[in-house]
Amino acid sequence: MPKKDIGLGVVSVGFGAWILYYTAENIKKKSAFWPNIIGWGIIALGVVILAIGVFNFIKEKKANGGQAEKKAVDKKAELNKYLKVAAVVGLLVVFYFVFQYVSYILATVILMIGTSFILGYRNWKIMIPTALILSVLLYVTFTQVFHVHFPGPFY
Repeated sequence: MPKKDIGLGVVSVGFGAWILYYTAENIKKKSAFWPNIIGWGIIALGVVILAIGVFNFIKEKKANGGQAEKKAVDKKAELNKYLKVAAVVGLLVVFYFVFQYVSYILATVILMIGTSFILGYRNWKIMIPTALILSVLLYVTFTQVFHVHFPGPFY
């Protein structure tokens, strides 16, 4: 697991650096504020993940006396994790195309409920009101605070 964290940290730092480079080369300085914030945020989180991965790797190496202990990984559980990630990615792709034709609020509610369901959360009394409230709050924040105008009907 620590090796995966180290890899994810390195990739995150590289991706954040690419965002900053792309923003500097292709976007006007005035318009680049939010992409720069996102790039620096990804780099910061990547550094944290990398540091935790290195720390856990060193700790694991000391605990095993330098010998890498191979654990029997349940292949079915591992496959199930990848299928959940693929399902969430698929749901995000559907969200991208759907919210252009229906309201942002409705598409976001469906995304949040679908993601919760895929990840195993089944408390509908909490899930539905939370999805509704958060979707409306996100819509109001983006339209009123950040002045983002969404495509599609019902706005």
